[in-house]
Amino acid sequence: MVGMRPFDPRLLRHVPALRRDVILLGLLGSASALAIVASALMLAKALTLDTPALAGFVIAAVARSVLSGLSAVVSARMAATVKAKLRIDLLHA
Repeated sequence: MVGMRPFDPRLLRHVPALRRDVILLGLLGSASALAIVASALMLAKALTLDTPALAGFVIAAVARSVLSGLSAVVSARMAATVKAKLRIDLLHA
């Protein structure tokens, strides 16, 4: 599987409407990574029985789950967009 990419660039050329969603998914992934780091830092501090750090950990955990849900919604929207475009192209072929 050498040379395999996580995303085929031909798909973006074929369905240009995906560009926005791909960028949004990248931003959500970056924000999710930051939330993971923040939750790890807050958990480390919370283990020292620091109450504000425990609240920060809970906030970071909630942020992670919200970002995960948003990523799922964007991914589902991307899949629906691709399927619709490919179906239309198939019918016109």
